[in-house]
Order: sequence, then C-alpha cells, then structure tokens
Amino acid sequence: MPYLRRLPSGNWQATVRNHAGKRFSQTFPLRSQARDWGLDQEAQLRRGSYSNLGAGKIKFAEWRDRWWEARLVEPQTQRGDASCIRTHITPYWSDWEVRAISRLDVQSWVRKLVLDGKGPSAIRRAYNLLSSIMRSAVDEDLITVTPCRRIELPPEGVKPPQWFTVEQAQGILDELGQPWQTMVLLAFYTGLRWGELAGLHGHRIDWRRSRLFVVEVNTKSGIKEYPKSAKSCREVPIPDHVLDSLARHMHERDRSGVVFTTVTKTSFLLV
Repeated sequence: MPYLRRLPSGNWQATVRNHAGKRFSQTFPLRSQARDWGLDQEAQLRRGSYSNLGAGKIKFAEWRDRWWEARLVEPQTQRGDASCIRTHITPYWSDWEVRAISRLDVQSWVRKLVLDGKGPSAIRRAYNLLSSIMRSAVDEDLITVTPCRRIELPPEGVKPPQWFTVEQAQGILDELGQPWQTMVLLAFYTGLRWGELAGLHGHRIDWRRSRLFVVEVNTKSGIKEYPKSAKSCREVPIPDHVLDSLARHMHERDRSGVVFTTVTKTSFLLV
C-alpha cells in the first residue's frame, strides 16, 4: 500500500518505492486522489510498466494544445469545437494541473455554466470535449482515471417536429423560380438536408425505381464523397411529380454531374 500523509497545506501526499528502493511522491487535493495514484503506481511496478511520475503535473492548457494537434475531425467540426473550447473550457481550466482536476471540480464547472446562463446544448458540447481531452490524458498515462464520469448535465428540451402544410408548401413554391422550385420541391418530399441537396449528383438518381441515393454532400470545404455519418448514407423514394420536375430541370443536362449547379445557400436566403 502507498504511504499517505496529510500536509500542513491540507493536501494529501502519496509515496511509493520502486524496485531499487527509491521513493517517489505526489501531492493531491483529495485523499482519494492520492490513494488512487499510489495504488496505480504500485500496480504498474508489479507489471513492469512504470510510467513518468511527473506526467500529471502538465498544465491543462499545454495538454489541450497537444490533444488538439493530434485529433482528426472535419474542418466544420473543428471550427465549432475551437469556438466552444475558447469560450467555455479554456477560461476555467487553463491554469489547472491535469492531475488536480477531480470529478467534483468538473461538476462544479458544469454548474457554473448553468448559472452563467449557457444553454444545455452548449454545455453538453463543452463537457463532451473536456471528457475527450481527459480520456486522452488517461490513455497517455498522465492520470489514472478521468474525472469526467457520473457528471449530471442539464436536460435538453426536445422540440416536437414541425411540418409545412400542403398550402404552406405550395405558397413557398409559387414564389420561387427555377432551379429553386425543383430544389425546394425535392426537399419537401424527401427530407434531404441542404448539403445533401446541393451535393446531389445525377447518377445517384434511379429513374426507373423512382429513388435517389444520398452519398455526396456539399460543405464549406467543397463536395465530399460521404455524408456526416454512416446512417446518413441512404436510399430515398421520390414521388412521381417530383421526379417529373427533376427530369424537366435536367433536360439536356449532363445527368452524371451535380444536379443543382448554380445554387448556394447564401443566394437562396436572398431570394
């Protein structure tokens, strides 16, 4: 068992000995943290996989930067995550030592975000990012266990779906010219997202079976050959009158390329 003692500062110090008899100590705010660290170090000694004792002293800001440089995400996700980290995570945790962050500290941080009026979705995104950062710290043997566990998060309200009536949909279509009318008509009857509509290729339309295949999406970074998730890659039925509108729109057009070639989200909003 590691040797534990309480320091005059109120912190707890754990001490272990290696096989050569050399002692190593670490100090923690809580007795449970000191005990867990000591037990983990002794377990590593028994396995012959003793790690860097001082690794957990790294500041959160430094570890965040290392984690950020190593992750692989889409550019749009990266931009949103960067904003979330800059706004909700860094101001609170930047100067903390990674090893000093406890589960209760994380819960207190979540409560502060709630009291500051942050929305449930923003809080959940910030927490998930912090959790990912701390899980990576565990994987790199900086800490023995993540503090992001059994954390209570504010509930997210679920809004009921809202649908256009036939009259509302027709009113919108009557105000649009081509190619907007065909594009919006397709959106009404298939439920495709904007990026899926703008990334639709002609060869993804099965004219005989009245179906289309969602494969490519159009993003700020250009057209990609896969949607946001595996579930988004799907087959969608097309009503006959929508298929007829598509056929008229694509008359004498290359049916293998992008279906809607002159539209952008910004220009649609300006119509």
